[in-house]
Amino acid sequence: MKTILSIAKRIRMEFKHIEDAQKKFCDCITWLQHWRRNNNTRVRPECSVYFCSNKATMGGIVVNCDKEEEMYVTPVCPKHYPYSYIDHFQIKKRFIKLMVSVKELEGCGCQ
Repeated sequence: MKTILSIAKRIRMEFKHIEDAQKKFCDCITWLQHWRRNNNTRVRPECSVYFCSNKATMGGIVVNCDKEEEMYVTPVCPKHYPYSYIDHFQIKKRFIKLMVSVKELEGCGCQ
């Protein structure tokens, strides 16, 4: 069975922010910290939104517009954070494979 992320790697899919995903399943202070821990990086990434080169300052919770089953964390800049950017958007191809489930605990050390 193909997952949303494996399909999204081959074609451009539309994503949107989910505003009510505040519950964390781990002890990460922010969603960006959750993303960093699960990708084993300390570098501040650029915004994952297609055609944006701003530095990411927060983690956005997103779902695929076609299948809103799983919520993922991806780095975003203030311009593309849910409170300022409500449109659908595409995520850069290299960030698709780096998206982290909000329920992922392995990288956080909370197994």
